[in-house]
Amino acid sequence: MTDTTPIALTLTFTPDNNIPPPRSTPTPAQSSLIDRPPQEYLTQVRQLLNEGLNKSELSDLCFDLHIEYDNLPGESKSDKARELVSYCVRRSRMPDLIACGKQLHPDLPWDNAQSTSTSHADPTGALHATIRWESDMIGVRTSTFTAPFNGQDLALVIQALDRVQSGAAAFLPQEVTRLTHLGIPMNQNWVGAHAPQQVGQALFQALTNDPTGAQALDTLKNMAISTDRPIALRLRFPQQAIDLAALPWELLWDAQSPTPLLFDHGQRADCTRHVDLAQALPPARPSRGAIQILAIAPQAGIDETIRSAERAARMNAWQPLIDTGAVIMREISPATRSDLVDAVQQTTPDIIHYFGHGMYSNGEGALFLDKDDGTWDRVPASRLAGLFGKTRLVVLHACQGAMVSHGTGAQGLLTGIAPALSAMGIPLVIGMQLTMRTQAATRASSIIYRALVEGQSVQDAVSLARQALYVEEDDQASWYVPVIYIRSRDTGPAYVLR
Repeated sequence: MTDTTPIALTLTFTPDNNIPPPRSTPTPAQSSLIDRPPQEYLTQVRQLLNEGLNKSELSDLCFDLHIEYDNLPGESKSDKARELVSYCVRRSRMPDLIACGKQLHPDLPWDNAQSTSTSHADPTGALHATIRWESDMIGVRTSTFTAPFNGQDLALVIQALDRVQSGAAAFLPQEVTRLTHLGIPMNQNWVGAHAPQQVGQALFQALTNDPTGAQALDTLKNMAISTDRPIALRLRFPQQAIDLAALPWELLWDAQSPTPLLFDHGQRADCTRHVDLAQALPPARPSRGAIQILAIAPQAGIDETIRSAERAARMNAWQPLIDTGAVIMREISPATRSDLVDAVQQTTPDIIHYFGHGMYSNGEGALFLDKDDGTWDRVPASRLAGLFGKTRLVVLHACQGAMVSHGTGAQGLLTGIAPALSAMGIPLVIGMQLTMRTQAATRASSIIYRALVEGQSVQDAVSLARQALYVEEDDQASWYVPVIYIRSRDTGPAYVLR
């Protein structure tokens, strides 16, 4: 009988600031506030805005930046300062914020903030790591890695990928210049259709730049071809490696191949991310009865037209499973904290499906629920983990337009929430590393849930969804967006039902 078991390849990443940086001396600008890696100065800028400006001045600063102050989530000045920083970092507009701040309040120490970091990081801001390659086919090998994008450049590249599928507003001239320098194809002020491929190729080149890594991957690829078995890529990150985990690894693409690594030579490989915790994965629920799905659909900050379209598409996709009794679905919308607590306490769901806004800021992820008065309620992942802990799978996806609405800087990327929930103890989390079109998201969810009901693993379910989107979408803009986080050191298949 032919062995079709995937060839498992585990890559364990360890951030390493001791890898020698390029032999260049940082310029004075590289030592200034606006050019430090975001994690070293976000808190300082937030404090400067909160303590140095009054509410009216903060509103004036937003006006100068063409950001709607009232659309920033939160009510207090401190909330607005935090969300303004988050907005500017994710859109690579920190230089604009600092420049406008200087004009508005030149007496404040915009250039003199001192980094509290004790890291001896590369002064160029490059992100370095060591990678431990493990597979039964090659044993254990170690390589070095330098990320092709990091800090504000990474945020800008992620934003470019998002705009390929969202069709959002054009980039500013200085952003176009920077993206072009980074190798992202641009058509005047718009992102070229081949941007995902270019990003995937840059990431693949960085991964295989060390000959040890290149040889290891080449060996496994040849083995997969000769045995007609796919590669199962397992990426393990320490809890603190947010920047490494933010890279779009699912896009890995050898420049010598017409297809991405996950579909190389007609195979359907899978890719999962593991938060490095010394904890076992709870057992799958026995396959008795219907899968219980709790759909959470907050209303604050989401246009009613988009929300209605998402729900209609979601119900159309799920209805066949509901009609056969394979799935029992409950929905809460609007979704306040008390609504959510009551729903989970009444019947612990097998799957929680969240459609809304999320963000990762100041070291913690959060999702937005509704307040009783219809405004935002930012709920930290640590609070949600205390409620979701008995749920087997949490599925998160952002609504269409969630990242690109003018002045709503806090929506962010839900991949920040996925690793946060995984690190907090949720066994399986599927998140979206970009805003995802409503049609693509519901198509993916219908395939994923159908496969789970059939008893397939979460890895296979998401792999099938990626394959469908890769084939069905003309611009192939969404297939790599779903990501899986698994809270386990085990690299085998994970199930909701078994």
